[in-house]
Amino acid sequence: MKHPAINYPVFEGDVKPYLQNIYDKLFGGLDAKYGIAAGDVAAILTHITDIDASIIKSVADHETAQASTLDKNNKLHNAKEFTLKLLHGIQDHDDFEELDAEDLGMRVYKEPVDLNTVKPEVTKITLLPEKVIFDWAKGSLDGVIVKGSYNGIDYTEIGKYNHSPFEDTRSNVTDGPETRYYIFRYFKGDLPVGLETDPIKVICTIA
Repeated sequence: MKHPAINYPVFEGDVKPYLQNIYDKLFGGLDAKYGIAAGDVAAILTHITDIDASIIKSVADHETAQASTLDKNNKLHNAKEFTLKLLHGIQDHDDFEELDAEDLGMRVYKEPVDLNTVKPEVTKITLLPEKVIFDWAKGSLDGVIVKGSYNGIDYTEIGKYNHSPFEDTRSNVTDGPETRYYIFRYFKGDLPVGLETDPIKVICTIA
C-alpha cells in the first residue's frame, strides 16, 4: 500500500513543537503500540533539548554580532572624528610644516607618471557583431591615440579618444572574419607621450 508523503516542518520555528508532539504521543502509549524502544523515545527529547539550546544560542550570537558591529562602527567613527580634529589643529598651527604632515601620514602623494615610458593598459576586449570594444586605463593622462592595421605592419591612425572605452564600429573590408591589429599610445596636451602597446590582434565580423 502506498502511503502519502510524511510531513516534516519546513520552518525551523515549527520543528520543536512538531518533535514535542511526537514525544508526547509516543510517551503517552504509542511507543508500546509500535514497538518503539525507550531509547528512541528519549532520543526525541534529546533532539528537542539540543535544538532549543541551539536556537537560543543562535539568537544570542546574532544579537551579540549586531551589537559588536554597531560598537565597531561607532568606535571607528569616533576615532576618525577625533583624529581629524587633532590633525586639523596641527595643520592650522603656526609652526606647521608639510614635512611633518608627510611623516604623520596626512598626505598621500602619487608617484609621478614617467612620460617617456608610460604605456596604455587595455583591460578588456569585447567582440560584438557590430563593434569591437576596448576598455583601457586612463590614469592621469588626457587620452589615447589608437592606430589600426590589417597586416600588423602598416598602421594608420583611427583617432584620439579622451574616455574609455574605445569602440571600433568600422565595417569589415572583406567578407567573413577579418583580422585586425591595434596599437594604443597615450597623449597629453595633444602630444603623444610614452610607449606604444604591443600590437593587439583581434578577429572580428562587423558587417
